[in-house]
Amino acid sequence: MTFIYMIHRSPDIYPNPEVFDPDRFLPENYLCKFRVCTGQKFAFAEQKVVLATILRRFKITSLIQRDKVHVVPELVLTAKPGLFMKFERRHCDLNNNLDLEPSKNSHMISNSIKESE
Repeated sequence: MTFIYMIHRSPDIYPNPEVFDPDRFLPENYLCKFRVCTGQKFAFAEQKVVLATILRRFKITSLIQRDKVHVVPELVLTAKPGLFMKFERRHCDLNNNLDLEPSKNSHMISNSIKESE
């Protein structure tokens, strides 16, 4: 088993491992010039599959008009007090053809952001 904590503090691999040296993080000090998450491509592909599955199975409509949404620039762009959507299940026949008529059994899902006190 590899103990990452000890590897990062090994003077054989990292000179002066306990000293903060910002130059260690310069691109020319890496063998690989581009540092990205190894699972990033998989995560993006998985997001697309999940979104496509949701869009195939549900008709989604907003319960708030676009001009009524208040957008707040935080760490990521958010909407206050939240985005409220209606999900209506689509019906499929045996050949996986979609029936786009609204079902009697629609589901309401809301995603609201609680205001911090």
